[in-house]
Amino acid sequence: MLEKPLLFISGCCILAACAMGSGCAHRGRESRVGDPPADLADRFQAVPVKGSSAPESEYLMRHFPVTRRGRRLDTLTLKAPAAVQAPLAGYPDRCALNLMAAQPFNIGDGLQLDVTLRGSGSDRVVYRRYFDAARRAADRDWIPLEIPLDLGGLAEPQLEIRISAGPQGDLDADWLALAEIRILPERATR
Repeated sequence: MLEKPLLFISGCCILAACAMGSGCAHRGRESRVGDPPADLADRFQAVPVKGSSAPESEYLMRHFPVTRRGRRLDTLTLKAPAAVQAPLAGYPDRCALNLMAAQPFNIGDGLQLDVTLRGSGSDRVVYRRYFDAARRAADRDWIPLEIPLDLGGLAEPQLEIRISAGPQGDLDADWLALAEIRILPERATR
């Protein structure tokens, strides 16, 4: 029996009619206007990529379910070449980007991931990784990433995530799934 129906929205999570006293992890939590969302996936907006005129629906898939090694996650999936940006205003100067990343397919020549901080007229690549699920068994699983960010001195900071083709320039199956995208204060990342 429900005491009262609740609607809780946070990033990708929507829970309706969460029963009071049922052990629901969301009970008692509330989202306030202006709070950064727990999951940043819905804050990302597509950015035009040089050499690509494809519509957003062809390279950016929101809430796309991806399963790797038996673990299914709701993702923001990008198909190369693609770039997305999210504002970071309101986060502490020293924080970290935490997320899970995986290639949905074990084919192709791999892909390149670049994470860039933008703001105050400067761009700074803070993380770069090559994924190759066809050739590296470790890349066939969800890969936890923790990327330190220093937002100090950046006016209107933006986080950009960009994926591009593998070393042979082949775009076949160059998809990257991102899940559980969060910004945490530096002290919480240790």
